[in-house]
Amino acid sequence: MQWPAGGDRRRMSAPRYDEIDDIPVSTDEDLLDRVEELLVGACRRQIWFMFLDARDCQLPVLLPCDVPVRPHEKADALAGFLRELGNSMDAAAAVTVLERRGGPMLGDEDRAWLRTLDAAMRESGLRPRGPLLCFDDGVRWAAAEDYLV
Repeated sequence: MQWPAGGDRRRMSAPRYDEIDDIPVSTDEDLLDRVEELLVGACRRQIWFMFLDARDCQLPVLLPCDVPVRPHEKADALAGFLRELGNSMDAAAAVTVLERRGGPMLGDEDRAWLRTLDAAMRESGLRPRGPLLCFDDGVRWAAAEDYLV
């Protein structure tokens, strides 16, 4: 596939919100498909937050946050941020995606971030969906047994 000169390759295939806002992502497979549509390969280290309503339909906020290699903030601060943002849009669930360059295997830094995200989601009051890992060639689920060790 040829990407547009100077363009972000994600924008080439990402669906518009008004095309998907009423399509639920109720199953894990639905969610993985949606994230793969939105995030086409990794560009840099960042965390994405996507919010879902009570019907599991995507809300209009898809928030990328550049992050350092290892988490500096405490999970409770991140939980408060997610709680407030979720409350402001009547979100029932939040999806977390760790994006970083490289392959599908988790490294120590990935595990540190996934543990922080897991703790923040448990404290936020939002139903957790994910976490997922976006890497150079795709997106995959990050199983709790892979990072809560």
